[in-house]
Amino acid sequence: AESGVADSLGLVSTLSQREAKRLQETTKLLETKRQEHASFQRRADQVSAEARRLEAEEASLQHRVHLFEKELRQKQGQMEQHDKQAVHDGGLLREHIEELRNAVAKEQKGFMAADHCAALKTHVSEETRAAKQEVQSILKMIPELDAALRARKQHVYSAEVSSDSVDVALHAVLRAGTLTPPGLVCRLGPGDYMIGKHRVHLQAGPGGTLLCSKDGEKVHPLADLFHEQAQHHASVAQPHQNF
Repeated sequence: AESGVADSLGLVSTLSQREAKRLQETTKLLETKRQEHASFQRRADQVSAEARRLEAEEASLQHRVHLFEKELRQKQGQMEQHDKQAVHDGGLLREHIEELRNAVAKEQKGFMAADHCAALKTHVSEETRAAKQEVQSILKMIPELDAALRARKQHVYSAEVSSDSVDVALHAVLRAGTLTPPGLVCRLGPGDYMIGKHRVHLQAGPGGTLLCSKDGEKVHPLADLFHEQAQHHASVAQPHQNF
């Protein structure tokens, strides 16, 4: 009987040990699952945070794109307005040049009439004086027109006269682009030009060069005049650029 009880107790003990081991394994497995779940939860939180960050960046990018498109439209509008203003200014400049050429023609006719019609000297002198005043009035506007054209990097040249070798040579220099050109070049007559703000006399020089003289100065290369005017414009425009 005692042997049977002992066997029963041994069996119970063996079963208890198995259950305990099984319980321990189950507990460990549950803990492992809990750790995996916590790891997955942290990963999910990280992914969610990254998604929110990307959404915020996308919203910020869309806002910057919207601002850029708005600024671009504004600049396009400004450029269109600037182009319209340039066309308008160019039309005014052509009108002033035509007025200048007509005034010079009047001046030249006045001198010829004064030489050949002594009887009309008083009348001619008055017309000549009026023509000179008109010429001077128009010439005073030339520096501003030249400066405005230079500031816009635009140029207005009178049409090339193919029968005038000096004018042909001058246009060849302007087309070559090796020198900084003035904003305004207008042929008033043979050898008589408005170049920038100066009225000069042009003549052919040695080796196909062009020489000019202004305001009673000595003859010097045309390139010197271009360089002088470009330096003057740069010195005048620089304070505005810095501002």
